[in-house]
Amino acid sequence: MYDKICSDQDLDDQQKEDAKSECATQIYGEYLREGDDDGDNNAQLFVKLPDQVRLLFESKHKNLEQNLNEYLFIEVYAFVLDKLRDYFNTFKTSQKFVQLEDEIRNQERLYEVLVEASLIDN
Repeated sequence: MYDKICSDQDLDDQQKEDAKSECATQIYGEYLREGDDDGDNNAQLFVKLPDQVRLLFESKHKNLEQNLNEYLFIEVYAFVLDKLRDYFNTFKTSQKFVQLEDEIRNQERLYEVLVEASLIDN
């Protein structure tokens, strides 16, 4: 939508700037979290997480820190890395990898749009 506005020949420069700003503001409002009333500013996030999900992640993280067996973690970590190398080589040849690359390009374009509209910092 933003790219369509940029290439629209029927709009003059001021109309394009206004339309681009409005579109970027809409994207920003829809995809970025402004922060909570308690002063928690999460404007760098591209995904809005419900508070219930965020609290679940935080509690799991705290439990993990309290119950971590360092030596077991090192062994499991090495094993997982080894397996991931094999799976990643297979993944790179799949259609899902192409879809992931497309999604990355879309996210990069979204970032460029929001930076250009001065809705987020570099």
